[in-house]
Amino acid sequence: MTRILLLLIIFVSIYYFIKRSLGGLFSQPGEPFGQSNQSSTRPKTITDQLVKDPVCGTYCPKREAFTLEIGGEVIHFCSDKCKNKFLANKDNR
Repeated sequence: MTRILLLLIIFVSIYYFIKRSLGGLFSQPGEPFGQSNQSSTRPKTITDQLVKDPVCGTYCPKREAFTLEIGGEVIHFCSDKCKNKFLANKDNR
């Protein structure tokens, strides 16, 4: 009985040693190679602001927005279509 218990302890120790040593090699499906599920679970940092289109009310990333400067104020649009619609309505005023 003691031999079985001793062998069990040895096998469990070897298993955890191997798992710890090679843990990064066994990824879950969909994860990049070498990144196990034990990595940080923090969400990615947002590096861009969202701006609201004054024509349609859609929010879009500031770096992708179409811009127009009027009187020193920068106005952001989600598309060139909304920008042109804004200019057309501004001229009709």
